[in-house]
Amino acid sequence: MKILEDAVDHARRQLEYTTDATAFCDTEFTIAELRRVYEIVWQTKTTAGPPRSSLRGRSSGCRCHRAR
Repeated sequence: MKILEDAVDHARRQLEYTTDATAFCDTEFTIAELRRVYEIVWQTKTTAGPPRSSLRGRSSGCRCHRAR
């Protein structure tokens, strides 16, 4: 069980400073879908909305593309 706990802790740390969360989404995804990845990994419900500065002028249903 310790190995699994360490792996989950490692994944959580990776998501804090990388774009690895996008690997769990389709090539094209919404902010809500990406947020859901974080909610699953951290086993919590997020309350913050998307970063407003990066989405200014776009609809709330905008789709993002994973970097290649």
